[in-house]
Amino acid sequence: MKILVIEDNANIIESISISLDVSWPNSTLISTHLGKYGVELVEKEKPDIVLLDIGLPDKNGFDVLREIRAFSEVPVIILTVNQEEIDIVKGLSLGADDYIIKPFRHLELIARIKTILKRSNVNIAENLFFGKLCCNTARSTISFECNSMRLTPTENRIMQLFMQNPSKIISFNDMAEQIWGIDYSGSNNAIRVYIGRLRRKLESVSSDTIHICSQPGVGFVLEANQS
Repeated sequence: MKILVIEDNANIIESISISLDVSWPNSTLISTHLGKYGVELVEKEKPDIVLLDIGLPDKNGFDVLREIRAFSEVPVIILTVNQEEIDIVKGLSLGADDYIIKPFRHLELIARIKTILKRSNVNIAENLFFGKLCCNTARSTISFECNSMRLTPTENRIMQLFMQNPSKIISFNDMAEQIWGIDYSGSNNAIRVYIGRLRRKLESVSSDTIHICSQPGVGFVLEANQS
């Protein structure tokens, strides 16, 4: 396993390295304190996961995330000292798979990494269908007729849940269990961000033929327009 840490605090990098040595002795840690080089390392080294600090010395971490998402769907966990909901929502909207607020407990970080890597690498089925919509879980794509689009690992897991339960309401709790393995405080807001991203991608490939409907206070349901 190869982990890229884009972080300018040497103490944090060192502590993450120690935690990984204990949890995954055969893992490889790559690090840089600059966002510019972080983007280059994602392209060159093809890491399994990226830990990305928002407050970098050369450029905003959100801009780094945008650049990474322009060519890669590698799982990304945002590291931030800012607990403001707007910044967390922004990071998730730009394609981050999870976030963790500094200072964090390293057992919690390791657990988050394990969860994301598990959902990124384990696929329940090759192809799932809902009408003309196909979700290729191995390739993390959705397609409708000739149109297709890539999904992030988190989006892929959510689409699996929808495609396996077509026209059925998926509760917030069930969705949190699918994404993180557990429900946690603030998960509903994060789920709404993921749903917003999926809605835009579904609209793009299917011209809004298939969409995700909200069930206020309950969850969401995947539905097709009636012809």
